[in-house]
Amino acid sequence: MAGDVQGLDIKKRKPHPHDYRLRIGGVRIVCTSDAGKFFMYKAGYRGDVYK
Repeated sequence: MAGDVQGLDIKKRKPHPHDYRLRIGGVRIVCTSDAGKFFMYKAGYRGDVYK
């Protein structure tokens, strides 16, 4: 999986140990990980996605 996400802006979300944030320009995609897979559960523009 490490080669599949290389070059993407992905960071762990600090209060949620299994959650990640993928940034593409002004859009944020919030994902969770389970058994080496990412599941997208929220996407939106910066500021709106975290509300």
